[in-house]
Amino acid sequence: GLNSPLPPGSFILGRAKIIFERSVQLKAGETKSLDVTLETGRDGPDEVTYTIFRLKHCYPLEYRGDVGVPLEDRLPMPEGLEVGIEPSRFTVYPHNTYISVVTIKTTPELPAGEYVLFLDHRSEHIACGGGCITVTVE
Repeated sequence: GLNSPLPPGSFILGRAKIIFERSVQLKAGETKSLDVTLETGRDGPDEVTYTIFRLKHCYPLEYRGDVGVPLEDRLPMPEGLEVGIEPSRFTVYPHNTYISVVTIKTTPELPAGEYVLFLDHRSEHIACGGGCITVTVE
């Protein structure tokens, strides 16, 4: 209630969070990996599924896994860009940390430019965590 000793904003403490780098730079032909760290806090047990797809543009807001990105905003991966995440489906328990690895593989033919990827997560109880990864190819 109003007399709660908790400082403002602290109600979100202890909830699960997903931490990852939001931008990657590489040259065409290179492969890079980045870690996606899920800290469950008090959330769980839960079944988590990650998927990665390409978007026309980044979403400005923290994206909730149960809302869904409109299909018309999704783009096919270009020839020469391959992206995966492993493990992409697993069970999580409270007060644990889980690391998945995103691998971004490019061929020398991939045109230079910016490619916006979206890391999507689905789970029963973990609300926040997805978001954009901007890949800049030099």
